[in-house]
Amino acid sequence: MWLIKTDPSGSEEWNYTFGGTNDDYAGSVQQISDGSYVIIGNTASFGAGLGDFWLVKTDSSGNEEWNQTFGGISSDTADSVQQTADGGYIITGSSYSYGGSDHDVWLIKTDQHVNIP
Repeated sequence: MWLIKTDPSGSEEWNYTFGGTNDDYAGSVQQISDGSYVIIGNTASFGAGLGDFWLVKTDSSGNEEWNQTFGGISSDTADSVQQTADGGYIITGSSYSYGGSDHDVWLIKTDQHVNIP
């Protein structure tokens, strides 16, 4: 994943990459209430399966604070993340690991500590 911050004119202020030795990519980024950023994407470098949801939190300067994977043994693809009013996150994407058919929508709600209650 590659996170780039620009000023209002489009000039780069800073950039950071996140990832491992396999394919990792970002799907969405959001600036959250404290001025930091959350990135949702996918990782084949970390996690349990062929590809997992990968949530990365940075500080307001782009430095990684923590990351968390979600997924099963097959391929799971995240598309969007939003911070919720309680300080947790809601993540949506698709899953081949979970659900009643071959490929299903997967919705995850975490608490503020990124745990699934």
